[in-house]
Amino acid sequence: MNIPMELIAKIAQATKDAIEGPLKVGDTTKCPYTMAQVCCSWRNVVKVGCPEVWANFSVHIPPARTAGGCKAWDHLVKAALQWSGSWLLLFDFVAADDAVISLCAIAFRCLLEEGHRWKSAALSLSPQLLQMLNVLHLDCPIVLSSSVTMLQTNTIRLDTLQTFAYAYNTRSLSFAGLDSRTLIYLPSLNLVQFTDIRTQIRSTVHDALLLSLQVATRLSKVEMLYTHVMDMSPALPPQVSWTSVTYFHATHRQTLGAVVLCSLQVLVVKPGQISWSNLHGTDLHIDTMATICSMIDCSRCDVSLERVELTNVPLTNRLVTMARVAHNLKSLQLVYGFWWKEYNDVFTDFLMFLRESLTTISIGQVCNVQELVELKVVIED
Repeated sequence: MNIPMELIAKIAQATKDAIEGPLKVGDTTKCPYTMAQVCCSWRNVVKVGCPEVWANFSVHIPPARTAGGCKAWDHLVKAALQWSGSWLLLFDFVAADDAVISLCAIAFRCLLEEGHRWKSAALSLSPQLLQMLNVLHLDCPIVLSSSVTMLQTNTIRLDTLQTFAYAYNTRSLSFAGLDSRTLIYLPSLNLVQFTDIRTQIRSTVHDALLLSLQVATRLSKVEMLYTHVMDMSPALPPQVSWTSVTYFHATHRQTLGAVVLCSLQVLVVKPGQISWSNLHGTDLHIDTMATICSMIDCSRCDVSLERVELTNVPLTNRLVTMARVAHNLKSLQLVYGFWWKEYNDVFTDFLMFLRESLTTISIGQVCNVQELVELKVVIED
């Protein structure tokens, strides 16, 4: 019995969507590859009649010493791109940090040549491939979201990353592990979410990013996580106002002290996470709590701010001050890798403040933390 070509195409599409998600390029056990082995007509339909299947894919190039590490990845990627027709591409690309660079580079170049079709791209790259990515800055006009993660410490100097500078439709950009000197050129027109995680960043690059985000009028979520800001000058950084930001995640007090967030609803202060670094276990600066209080006060976000999450922020009596300036707070979470004995007295004073605030109302004043419904303290092993 001959099965209509349209039905074969629908079978391929339904099977992929229901079971596998993005197609794993080169994995011959996956449905489209298996169906293509049934007969010549099925193979033709799967290759030519299902472009949407091939337009949503993942490429994971394993280490050279493992099975599949030396496949002809350039031919596999070229084939998937050819069979995807003119469909917009949604993909992730991961090249193991010890994979053969030449093999990865050829496969990655195939994707770069189709930059005009990128819609969503999640890239995990070596420093060498990051340099190649920079050539794309004139030819990815329709990309909506992208993430770039470094798989190892970046040993190659890259002063600017201009890949997405002209991608004016971009809504979300995320970077992790870039070099301290790398300045990102951002498309600010429609940007809604921005993330940048680094072990360290030069103060000039840090301040330039703050200023460039100020013109992103649709920005609602920002994460800027830096363990060290290098070459800080005695002068204060430029203070920027992000009127549309409702979610802010930061680590360094230099970042916290430089922003005014009048619409802030959620504040998260904790170290970032990079696969090859131990940033998450870092204790933050002793003055971080004071900087948080100052930022909330300057932003005048006491009415909008509802949730605060602090991780490894040294506990000081400024915790009470923060509760006073954020009197509409509904949720407060404190997370520590180690609980110092000095914290006992500070936290006891805070609990006493909460008790007094919830049982007494000063005449002519708003009752502090009257809205607080959740207080969570976590001590991690």
